[in-house]
Amino acid sequence: MKTILVPTDFSGCADNALNFAKGLATKLNSKIILHHSCHLPAFTMQVPFEQLSEEELLAEAMNNIKEYIDK
Repeated sequence: MKTILVPTDFSGCADNALNFAKGLATKLNSKIILHHSCHLPAFTMQVPFEQLSEEELLAEAMNNIKEYIDK
């Protein structure tokens, strides 16, 4: 196994999965790809809310993943 894909939602359960994957990657001399998916919310006209642009959502997700990696 050369690469281990680890999805994350930045939860405690995802932390456990990442820690397990790190140990496995060390034993198998593999690399880890950390993956986080973000989705654009469905916009409706019935409920007013502040609309974020796709760029703002992606920037926030990138910031979260960088902080997660540093941790």
